Amino acid sequence: MTGAEISAIAAHWGLWALIPLAILEGPVISLVTGWLVSLGLVGLMTGFTLIVIGDVLGDCVLYLIGRGGAQGMARWLPARLCPPRSRVVPLIRGFRRNGVRLLVMGKLTHAAGAPLLLAAGMARMPLGPFLLANLLAALPKAALLIGLGYAFGEAAESMLDWVLAGGAVILALAGLVWLTRRSTLVRA
Repeated sequence: MTGAEISAIAAHWGLWALIPLAILEGPVISLVTGWLVSLGLVGLMTGFTLIVIGDVLGDCVLYLIGRGGAQGMARWLPARLCPPRSRVVPLIRGFRRNGVRLLVMGKLTHAAGAPLLLAAGMARMPLGPFLLANLLAALPKAALLIGLGYAFGEAAESMLDWVLAGGAVILALAGLVWLTRRSTLVRA
């Protein structure tokens, strides 16, 4: 999705369209929102608020999926993608001790975010501390990404292409590693 397409969606549906877009892909939409702010199409505080709301709502979706537990995940995911109990139990114990710290680290690294949000639900972390930790981590993250989008202005559209291309390369490399490991295991 290009910046022009996102701005067309926002123009047609209104700024509220930023929330579901932020739920789906928060960092990219945050950069685009900064670009829209630089063009004067979105107010800074409005864009910032909508991005934070979408980001935290996306976190809540993953938390609720995790709250359904391994059985709930097994209904949604193929068996190969469900983590084994031997890995889930230590993660849940770690969450009960250091849940807020883990959430903030996962939120700021982005790559570890989804598994940690699922684990927070599995560990039955209370909703209040979960929301507070995610909100406090979402504020600086959204501000930084919107600021970067603003600073780069019109370069945001080409940045989206680079982010998507980088994601495709990472996905292709992960698939290659998986196929290599799988063929090695089959031969053994």
